[in-house]
Amino acid sequence: MITVLARRSQFHQGMLVSHMTPFDPAYKAMLSGSAGALYAAGSSFSDAQTQATGLAYGLLQRHAAMLAFVDDFWLMGLMFLGLIPLMFLMKKSRPHAGAPPMAH
Repeated sequence: MITVLARRSQFHQGMLVSHMTPFDPAYKAMLSGSAGALYAAGSSFSDAQTQATGLAYGLLQRHAAMLAFVDDFWLMGLMFLGLIPLMFLMKKSRPHAGAPPMAH
């Protein structure tokens, strides 16, 4: 499941990063808003721009990880649903008559 989680996180990161271009108005607005807040908090203008890009990338990674966990949850749910019919194919074990119960 860890491998699936890592691969799905990479997949979602690739899908989400396609929207993080300088031509996307929402991305530009988020960067300028974050940079403005960082500049107001005392960073220099160039540092605020770099930090805003770092904040955007961190947000992207968190979203990709969350989507990967959702995918893993659905995959495990489908696996367990697929195992339910196998329970009815299992043989029921019966205790031996006169034998003491097994204990550890």
